[in-house]
Amino acid sequence: MGDNRGRMTEGRGLPAGTLTFLFTDIEGSTKLLNELGTDRYHEVLAVHGLITREELRAIYRTSHVAVFPYRFVRTGLPLVVLEAVAAGLPVVTTRIHPIRELEGRTGLVFARPRDPPDIARAIESAFDDAQRAAVVRKNDEWIRTTPDWSAVAKNFVSFVRR
Repeated sequence: MGDNRGRMTEGRGLPAGTLTFLFTDIEGSTKLLNELGTDRYHEVLAVHGLITREELRAIYRTSHVAVFPYRFVRTGLPLVVLEAVAAGLPVVTTRIHPIRELEGRTGLVFARPRDPPDIARAIESAFDDAQRAAVVRKNDEWIRTTPDWSAVAKNFVSFVRR
């Protein structure tokens, strides 16, 4: 494999393949399609509303990068970010709490929130073969060294029994 950075600037400025957007609401996907114009991107853009777990697994298997451009997170760490990392994908996300707490320990590629050019730069970097390999390697290391739930539960039980 060579350097894939050129893919981002060829043709319409999109990488080769299909860009997939996953939404939890129909309003978000409809707004995106209206803003982009389906006549321009219909052959490379797939927008999904609610999907099953099996559909999500299939999307992860066929994806090159996962992008989560959060403006804010209302709850704890979004599991979708962890799922994409566990699926072996490079993940581009925005530097917001609590995701930013993982910076340095993981291979997450960060961009500034509400900054489309910076998000585009981060996505483009994830298509560079050397960068992609480094990100995936760091994510794999993070997964291997992070305690799983059974280890956390054992530690908690031992702490409570003291």
